[in-house]
Amino acid sequence: MNAFKSLYYALYGLFVATIVFLMTSMSKGDEILWINDYRSPLLDTVFSGLSFLGEYIVVIFFGFFILWKKRGYFGVALLSYLVQTFIVQGLKKWTAMPRPLAYFKTQDLIPIANTKILLAGSMPSGHTATIFFITSFCLYLFKT
Repeated sequence: MNAFKSLYYALYGLFVATIVFLMTSMSKGDEILWINDYRSPLLDTVFSGLSFLGEYIVVIFFGFFILWKKRGYFGVALLSYLVQTFIVQGLKKWTAMPRPLAYFKTQDLIPIANTKILLAGSMPSGHTATIFFITSFCLYLFKT
């Protein structure tokens, strides 16, 4: 095994161990309250931008990437993306899981300025479903 793979597996293991530790050591929502304690206008701007990237720019980039590398699969990629989007949006409506502002009604959560306030539909995550779709599709197309 080369050094790059060893480093990859070590970092991935550290990431998984950290997530498991955080999930087992915190009550539901503690992470949101902890993050809220460290809010700043700069971080609000940074994370709003990252959210925008995850929602639109990455998908557009992926579309252009497929057109460039595997043009014949663009239609399949587009249809697959639309299907996963409809499934996620349908599940969001069906489950109506509360978003942090609704879940922590009695807490002092401060909404990010200039964003649409949503109170339901937090799960399943559209960002997570999108990156899972892109990763799975690339693994299928570019298997070694």
